[in-house]
Amino acid sequence: MKNKYNQLIEKAKNYLLSNIQNGICSSFHQVRRGASDAWTSACIGSTLFELGEIRSDIVSSLLKLQRDSGGWGYNHLATADADTTLRVLQFFNKIGFTDLSVIEPALSFIYQHQDASGGICTFTFDEIYIMGRPERVRYAIPHLDVSALAMNVLPDSEQKEKISQYVISQTKSTLKSYWWRSDYYVAYEVGKMCNEVTDDTISIGLKFLLYAKLKQKVPENEIETLCKLQYSDGSFPASFQLKIPRQLIPYSILSEEEIELIEDRNRIFSTAAAAVAIQRQSKLIV
Repeated sequence: MKNKYNQLIEKAKNYLLSNIQNGICSSFHQVRRGASDAWTSACIGSTLFELGEIRSDIVSSLLKLQRDSGGWGYNHLATADADTTLRVLQFFNKIGFTDLSVIEPALSFIYQHQDASGGICTFTFDEIYIMGRPERVRYAIPHLDVSALAMNVLPDSEQKEKISQYVISQTKSTLKSYWWRSDYYVAYEVGKMCNEVTDDTISIGLKFLLYAKLKQKVPENEIETLCKLQYSDGSFPASFQLKIPRQLIPYSILSEEEIELIEDRNRIFSTAAAAVAIQRQSKLIV
């Protein structure tokens, strides 16, 4: 059984590798502000590391994309943001990259996005002003998904405690992510059980990852169901998880029609989520 999973995971890894060009893996090409480069590359770099592959070309490309502010942006045109910067730091942490001339400015950049609540916002109000996008002011308010990620990535224990208190206070009433549709996105980061029912590839993957984090096995029939979704090229079905707001109001009172859902058309994130989820779950199978 494990050998079969290994073959499936290898095919998924090869699909991801085939989508890397000059150290960059990009996704969401249909988004109005362009495809993601640094954000996607960092996430896929982390995935490939878990699948046994360290891509030095991704490291080199990300180093070239670091801004003077110390952060990284969704793509080369977008203002640097805390979410992307955290994903780059997460990747660097995993591969043991410790160059302080890179890490320290990035950490300083992240801490500039922390408010009195302890939470981390995607952009600061100053950055929103510089962007000339006042309608995006909600981006400058702390969000659970970015804060929970920071709680797991940042090294400073005092800062982590502040962020943890924010996350704990928020997750008493909700697990809802700001940027992602599935509650499993936050549930995985905080290690809190979620009862969401879904057939979306990324959400299923996050569910499996959450269970693995909690040292719980997903029933093998569920793993088999996910495995059967894999295409012949090694990829998994596209997901509709990324959320973009259309209104200047909190997501908590937005209807589905008022939230733009972005498809992962080239199946990068769906394949990454499925492959790592199956790998981690297979390790729990005796």
